[in-house]
Amino acid sequence: MNMQSALGGALEERKRKILKDGNQRAEGMVCPRCKQKMKFIEEDEKFFYVCRNFPKHCDVTHMAYPDGRPMGKPADAVTRKLRALCHRKMDELILSKKGIDKRMAQRKIYDFLAVKMKLSAVHFGSFNHQACKQAMSILKDVTLDEVINFVDEKAKRDLEEKKRRMAARGLFYPDDE
Repeated sequence: MNMQSALGGALEERKRKILKDGNQRAEGMVCPRCKQKMKFIEEDEKFFYVCRNFPKHCDVTHMAYPDGRPMGKPADAVTRKLRALCHRKMDELILSKKGIDKRMAQRKIYDFLAVKMKLSAVHFGSFNHQACKQAMSILKDVTLDEVINFVDEKAKRDLEEKKRRMAARGLFYPDDE
């Protein structure tokens, strides 16, 4: 057996395992629109969960990591498009500031949206179309510097409040000793 055929066989075996694991995960997943079970598929080296009625009667899908974990929540075509627009706006904000750490900037933008939208946690992959529209509206006229300053100031206020509450109970925050 040559190296290429051995590698191809190993890749096929890995793909079979991923599809099997993904379909096991899909067992408990239900399409939010038509209430049919979801199934796990691979297409062009990408993995997806799709409604069993896809594509004829339902357009609900969502992407998955190569290990089969879902990326976010299932969504119809309109919501997926709005999520992509939210990601594009986030990327525009990040690219507007040279030399910024992308992961840090994403976290600051998500934290900013969480406060503005009054949510405990935010990720576009879990948004419905109304939440996407609200996020786009919030991000429309803001700069990344404004987002970072807002989040950093909120973190300072939250820390001061935590210190105040601890002091009221006779406790001290570690950096105050």
